[in-house]
Amino acid sequence: MGDETVTSILELFLRDCGEELDAAAIDDLRVAVRISTEFHDYLAKQDKDAAQTELEYVMNTIRSGIDSFFAVAFLARILEKRAFPDAGWGKDSDLDGLRTDYLARFKALPDVALGFEERLKALLGLCQSQLLFLAKNFTAIIDMSEGR
Repeated sequence: MGDETVTSILELFLRDCGEELDAAAIDDLRVAVRISTEFHDYLAKQDKDAAQTELEYVMNTIRSGIDSFFAVAFLARILEKRAFPDAGWGKDSDLDGLRTDYLARFKALPDVALGFEERLKALLGLCQSQLLFLAKNFTAIIDMSEGR
């Protein structure tokens, strides 16, 4: 996937609610979709022995989008769309469970039949899964950087 996927998903958001969004909201959606797409690609190709540089990259990418994730969540509240999903990945879940769930749920984003609310709900669920991934791997990245 890549820029075309991000562009097509963003165009679907704009198709359904573009006139209600200001430039900052559109930019936050773009960032959240881009990071969600990159995380999808990481999970789709990643194996259990991922290189430290790959894990560091994906974790830094997720960290860079936290402000946009929160802005998108607040956008849902402002639009009174209260679409806050459960990520479906608990503290006891493993990476394989996250991967399977995330890859399956990502398929909703480019679905042309979805409206703005459903697409926003799907995006928020993916952002939540990324934050859980970041939390679950928080100490692992520190251990890796220290050569443990």
